Amino acid sequence: MNLIRKFIKTSPTDEIASIPMGKFFLARSLLSPKGALECLFNDCVLSMKRTTKPFCYQLSVTRAYQEGESSSQSTGEFEDGDDDDAALETVRNSDERSFFLTEDLQVRLVTKDDGSQIIAWRDVNGDVGERLEFAIDEEIKYNDVDAFMRALYECLYEQKYGKSSSGISEADLKAEFGSPEKKDRGNGGTPGSMDVLHQLKSFGGNVREEEHSDDEHYGDASSIPFFIFKDSITTEGSIVDSFKVQLRIFDATTDSFILVHPNADIRLMKATLYSLVSQTPKFAFSVPVAQEINPVFNIENLAFIFNFYSLNEQGNGASFSMLFQFHSIDDFSRFSHIFQDAMTKSLNPKIKSTDPDLEYLTRAVENMDLGGADDEATSDSEYEDEDGDDVPYDEHVNKIIKDSVKSKYQRQSALFVPSDSEEDEDDEKVAAREKRKFLQLKDPNSGLSVGNANDRSYVTRGDNVGVFKQGEDSLEFMTMVNSIKDTNGKKFIPKSNMLHQRDNYLLMTKDGTEDNKIYKMDLARGQIVESWSVDDNGSFSSFAPISKFAPLTDEQKLIGASSNSLFHIDPRLSGSKVVSDTSYKAYKTKTAFENLAVTDKGWVAVGSKDGTIRLYDRLGKKSTVTLPSIGEGYVGMDVSKDGRWLICTCETSLLLIDTKIGPGQKNKGEIGFKKYFDADKKPVPKRLTLEPKDVTLITQWTGKPKIKFTRAVFNTSLTEEETHIITSTGPFVISWSLKDITKKPTKPKYKLERCQEDVVSKSFSLHSQNNIFAALQNDVVSTQRKALRVANKKLILDRV
Repeated sequence: MNLIRKFIKTSPTDEIASIPMGKFFLARSLLSPKGALECLFNDCVLSMKRTTKPFCYQLSVTRAYQEGESSSQSTGEFEDGDDDDAALETVRNSDERSFFLTEDLQVRLVTKDDGSQIIAWRDVNGDVGERLEFAIDEEIKYNDVDAFMRALYECLYEQKYGKSSSGISEADLKAEFGSPEKKDRGNGGTPGSMDVLHQLKSFGGNVREEEHSDDEHYGDASSIPFFIFKDSITTEGSIVDSFKVQLRIFDATTDSFILVHPNADIRLMKATLYSLVSQTPKFAFSVPVAQEINPVFNIENLAFIFNFYSLNEQGNGASFSMLFQFHSIDDFSRFSHIFQDAMTKSLNPKIKSTDPDLEYLTRAVENMDLGGADDEATSDSEYEDEDGDDVPYDEHVNKIIKDSVKSKYQRQSALFVPSDSEEDEDDEKVAAREKRKFLQLKDPNSGLSVGNANDRSYVTRGDNVGVFKQGEDSLEFMTMVNSIKDTNGKKFIPKSNMLHQRDNYLLMTKDGTEDNKIYKMDLARGQIVESWSVDDNGSFSSFAPISKFAPLTDEQKLIGASSNSLFHIDPRLSGSKVVSDTSYKAYKTKTAFENLAVTDKGWVAVGSKDGTIRLYDRLGKKSTVTLPSIGEGYVGMDVSKDGRWLICTCETSLLLIDTKIGPGQKNKGEIGFKKYFDADKKPVPKRLTLEPKDVTLITQWTGKPKIKFTRAVFNTSLTEEETHIITSTGPFVISWSLKDITKKPTKPKYKLERCQEDVVSKSFSLHSQNNIFAALQNDVVSTQRKALRVANKKLILDRV
């Protein structure tokens, strides 16, 4: 075969070694109903590549094309030369299979009796005994194969031990990773496989790649989670309505919804709560009607998509994505109506038909559940930002974080106390060592405070605080405060923290106790110098600056909340710091105040544990607006500086509220903090969430049963309006554009990027809609928002 006539749709930049010709197979059990052997690529290249992480490599199989042939010919979908990024991404995914190279793959070289060779490894995502096999073309010389295997053993050694394989003999490498070459005699070779080369000859040496119908997706049966279904289930309650639907389940392997039953029997049941139930034999299940299932309606495809939480095959909690495809528009409309009615009643089971808040809840459900995601992929070019800029795919950075952060050690405050032995050492080496010391402390990072008055950021980690300098594209470690003690000399572990008085002080509450105090750390001295009692009947819950940009000034007063009151905090008072004047507002009933957010004018938004939101233009009076709970409390809240936008973070979704009073109301054009809405026209939250299939992919990556958002925040500037929202779940940073939300209210897209570990806290830098700082569990990093991409399988799951 003429190698010059072949070209590969991949970059060889990070390639270590390759075998340029072969065929790629999935070898199953002889008893498999799909057949023992499936040809995945008829003509391909096997290569090893470096990743961006030191001593980590991937094994890659890439489809090859003859001269004049292109990947568009194999997909039949993108032939006009104007393919968007999503289309190109689909082609890349279909043309290449990559595997994180570890000892668990059990890679081995098999030599047949006739001299032909196969490189085989375990299919880690397949059934027991399934293997992947690269049948080496007969034109490849043995010496080239041996050189490839030598390089592979070196990569395995470096991945296992985290150091260079230089100096390790070939015999030692082969003894540890190679095992003696085995002669494969018929079916006695690769477990669960057949003699690949023997079958090639029976096919006349020309195996045709399997073709799939454009109308249906049929995935590998081994990758579809059939185990979540029961043969049958027992249910209680009455049937509200029933439907016949095509039942599909999302398969991460094929990145598509696989048809598992063409006419499943689905019922909406009412007992104490509502639930969706399938009584279809062998495909039975029950799922509660609740926000956590992340329901999405797609009218274009008459589809209802949701997340189903169950145990995986290892017995751990996991998330799966299901799809009901209705046979008619009438069925789809009928189901939409009764499901929304059931959801409304599930959000607040105690609400009565005469309750004035029932209509509000009904509108809230309609607003957050109708619309949703497109089935078609959305490219980054379709996601609009107000600055009009975007990052070309080939410039895309595969990681949100850098493996190392440049450090410059500068002695600018009394926080730096080097030992005598360090005096003559290079500053950068000292800083690097101190950073390692900080990040190797046993407790993970717990909080991040990004300085706005200066270029410092502060990261809490156990009873320590790390100090970082904000660079243009990095966070540079400066020093750390060790073993924080409270004013009584006892160990202090912060629970929450906020910069204060031109970033000269860090205000903190204590973790694990309810001592109802705020502790003030002098950052120049690296010590807690004061503790303020804010005991309001033993129920202090939260505090915030008196206005959004007050931390940039010398303002000392704060706003505080307890379970049923709001008040000012003045540290200049003796004894209790709670101000007991006309600004003090207490409720007779337990309002369970929990979250605070303030505007630049000092307007206050307060969230209760049950999800009720109150808006105030000043303390000491009744709320201007009270928005009823829609079923759950909040992880946190943030508000735009002018009060127009309020973002509330729930565990699995964000609620965006537009507080501007609309046309046709008495106070049209005003902001809801200052003036009230008409009783029947209170603002309904816009629900922002991830597509169910992305939730499935993310939970597959994290190994956790559900997603859980951290507190979402806006970008902030003294002079510009807010433009973006960021949050995170696990190791994923996620961003929405406000312009995109308002322009495409039924289907706003989001962008994301994956970090190396879970994100603890993140924030934009002041005056920037692009610079994002994040505290990971064991690192502190900076990234550009423009490095985030529209979510897809490759971005979420690929090892980097």
